[in-house]
Amino acid sequence: MKSAEGSARGSFEFRGDATETEAVKVDEYRLEDDTGRYTVTLYYQESNIVHPGDELPTGTPFRLDELREFRLSVEAVEGDDMADQKGFNAHIRPRWKNMRVENEYGDERTLN
Repeated sequence: MKSAEGSARGSFEFRGDATETEAVKVDEYRLEDDTGRYTVTLYYQESNIVHPGDELPTGTPFRLDELREFRLSVEAVEGDDMADQKGFNAHIRPRWKNMRVENEYGDERTLN
């Protein structure tokens, strides 16, 4: 991520071919009909998680210098007539028991 200046981008092609058994049907939508090319972006955002120091409240050693929250964005390539319905953005955030977070005013609280 650091070498990519905070984000990395790639692409893949998905082929929803039917397998030996019939393709999955959900509300008359057939997976085998779902093919296309997708772009993927992995990036991070600053976190409001308070750094726990060398050890988590549970006693587990903690060895990260910086806390970041990652995002994984997957989008269908333009030209697909259902591109606006084929994608997602996942938020990947660390969690531990008694984790502390800080709001924009500098007030801390425990996030359970």
